[in-house]
Amino acid sequence: MSQSSATPTPQQRNITLALYLPYAWTSSKFAPAGPWGPTSSQAFQIGLDSAAQLAVDEINNSSTGIHVSLIRFNSWDPIRPNPKAKYFSGGYSMLAAQKLVATHPEIAGVIGETFSSTTTYSGEVFSALKIPFCLPSQGSAIFSNKNKYPYVWRMVSGVAIQGSLFLKLLQTWGVTKVALITQDAGSGLSAGLSVISAFENSGIQLSVILRYTLPASTYKNMGFIMSELKRVDARYVIITSQNQDDPAFIYFRAFNQSLAGPGRVWFMNFSPSPTSGKFSDYGGINATQNLEGVVVLQTTPSYSQTAIEFTRRWLQLNQINNNSYPVVNGAPAANTPGSYDCVKTMVAGMMNFVANNASITSLSAPSIRSALIPSVFSNTAQSH
Repeated sequence: MSQSSATPTPQQRNITLALYLPYAWTSSKFAPAGPWGPTSSQAFQIGLDSAAQLAVDEINNSSTGIHVSLIRFNSWDPIRPNPKAKYFSGGYSMLAAQKLVATHPEIAGVIGETFSSTTTYSGEVFSALKIPFCLPSQGSAIFSNKNKYPYVWRMVSGVAIQGSLFLKLLQTWGVTKVALITQDAGSGLSAGLSVISAFENSGIQLSVILRYTLPASTYKNMGFIMSELKRVDARYVIITSQNQDDPAFIYFRAFNQSLAGPGRVWFMNFSPSPTSGKFSDYGGINATQNLEGVVVLQTTPSYSQTAIEFTRRWLQLNQINNNSYPVVNGAPAANTPGSYDCVKTMVAGMMNFVANNASITSLSAPSIRSALIPSVFSNTAQSH
């Protein structure tokens, strides 16, 4: 391909992206633009969708002449036999990823998925098909393996750093022994493994390492975890998970057995949220005041000027649109900015690529799409 730094033609400026989310999980009343299913309302999914649409609208309304078409596709298609087994639907996610590409060969890239546990499967499919795949929220360390995921990149930091964060705090406090409870898959497991690695030869003993299968509320051996905490007299406990509900369930289960609360400290990488419907179910009417001795260390996006501006626009849109944009504690819900950044970064990278390769006529052509590896999208200026 010739290097010409040419101005993209109108045809080259038309980009079709797929937004690949578990739409079957979320109520239609919150996002009429998407193919939302009837099962439940999930602010996280709605936020990812709305943030991507916000980025698309900004690009399409700019003076660049770029037009982005957004295809929404349900990553839970085909519907699984057991809709509640959402965390371990990787096989179905692989089928859905293949169906997306077969149904929409015009896509130039994909944005989405939410859980690391399912993305490990769909990420392999998109990489095998050589389709750029941007992850807005997944933290598992596995996606740093570019031999396995050569076309996957993400807009949030991985969880590998969390172990060192817990270690530094506990060393500062002079703690010598701590118990670890970690989920057995996904980013929660990656965070747990980072704790094990960081604490090795640190002088702080992991008195017991316990794993649970999520969701914690249905894990049959939770009684064993409680008995082990009691056996080692755990005064300091670390929970690593990939959601806010599991830490709440485990903490309140321990609290009711005097294994959490006064005289004990529980560290978490996800904060139990009073805005979650399950929070009061697990903790009762005094849930908030009983959340005592909890320390949350969670990696979050930096407060850059771009992030501040995104938050300002998000809150403004939420006010204009009758609180339909998910907001938690005065900020966009969870990692919703990651979806916005995925769109902006993907489009900027593609336009830079086109400008330097004048012979390109369509970004969706397999021979062109296969050249769009993650390095194409690094250090892209999000000027549009």
